[in-house]
Amino acid sequence: MNRRLPALVIATLLVSMPCGPVLEAAVDLSDLARQFETSGLEPVPGQRDMLVEGGVIGVFRGAPGKDDAKPYVLVMAGATAAESLSRLVDVGTQGAMIDGRQFPPSFARLGRHVIVAYWTSADAVGEGVVDLDQVAAHIDMSGLGSAPGDRVVIRAAGSSPDWPRLIEQTNIPVGLDLELDDAPDLGSLRAAALFSRNIAGVQLTASASASDSTAGTSGSDNVSAFAALLAASLSRLDEAPAFRRVEAEGERDSRPTTARPYTGTIPDYAGDVEGLRLAGVLEGGPAEAAGLAEGDIIIALGETAIEDVYGYAEALDTLIVGKPVAVVFIRDGERLETTITPLARD
Repeated sequence: MNRRLPALVIATLLVSMPCGPVLEAAVDLSDLARQFETSGLEPVPGQRDMLVEGGVIGVFRGAPGKDDAKPYVLVMAGATAAESLSRLVDVGTQGAMIDGRQFPPSFARLGRHVIVAYWTSADAVGEGVVDLDQVAAHIDMSGLGSAPGDRVVIRAAGSSPDWPRLIEQTNIPVGLDLELDDAPDLGSLRAAALFSRNIAGVQLTASASASDSTAGTSGSDNVSAFAALLAASLSRLDEAPAFRRVEAEGERDSRPTTARPYTGTIPDYAGDVEGLRLAGVLEGGPAEAAGLAEGDIIIALGETAIEDVYGYAEALDTLIVGKPVAVVFIRDGERLETTITPLARD
C-alpha cells in the first residue's frame, strides 16, 4: 500500500531509519506556524504555506551574491527542540537581552537565505524544494531540548576548518560555555545526509554536565542567540565553509548492543518501486561494506519482506548491532543477496 510521505524542506534529509528523541509532548503546529509567519518567514518556494504535514518550514530572505551557487543556510530542529527553534526565530528577528544588554536582531541583514525547519515526525522527508547542492552549511539544534543551559556541546566541529574561528567569533557577545567535538553524531540522520554530500554543519547539544541552575529561559535565549548569530554569519560569508570529512563516532562494533543499529543506507524517497530503492550509501558504512550501491532495490531484510520505506524502517527496528543479517535486493533486474552487519549508534 502506498502512503504519502510527510513534506519538509529538502529531499534526502533522511538516511537509513527514523532517529532522534520521541516527541513527548504535542506541539501545536498552527501556533508555531503563526509565530514563524509574524516573525517574517515566508513559505519555502514550492510550498503553499508555512504549515506542511509533519512540520513547519519557512525562509528568511537574504540577498545572495549574483554568482552564489550555494544561496541557502539551513537551520533545523526536531522532536523536543521546538521551543529552542522558536526562540531562535524570535531572537533573530527581535533581538534579546543578554547579561543586561540588548542583543540586536541578527536576521536584520542577511546575505544567503536562511531556511528554518521543524518537524514532529522522525520520518519526515522533503519534496526536493531546495537542492542539497544549494545549501552552504547547516545548523542542527535537535539535541538542545526545550530548555538548554549555557553549557553546550558543539558536535561536528571538525566538519570544516572554518568552524573554530566562526564559533569563537560568534560566541564573543554571547559567552556560552562551549565544548567542541570534532566528530558528527550520525544519530542525526538528516544531518548525516548533508555530511554525505560534503556540506559542513554543526550539531548543538545540551551538555549532560550542565547543572539545573544553568537551564531555563535565560540559558535558552543565550543558546538561541548564538545559533541565530551563527546562521547570520554563515549567510554573509563570501564562500561556503570548506568541508572536511571526520570519522564519526557511533560506528564501532565495540559499542553496547543496546545502541540503535546503523546500516548507512540512503533511501530514495522519490523511487516509485516495490521495495526500497537506494539513493546511495554512506562511505565506510555497513551498506558499503556489504556491496550495496545506488540504484539497488532492497526487497527483503532478514525475514522481513520490504514493500516500501515504511516497511524498511520497521525492519530496521528488528536488527541487532553486530549480528549479520541477509539482504535481498534487485540490481539491473537481477535478484541478488548479501549480508550486512549493523554497527552501533547511540
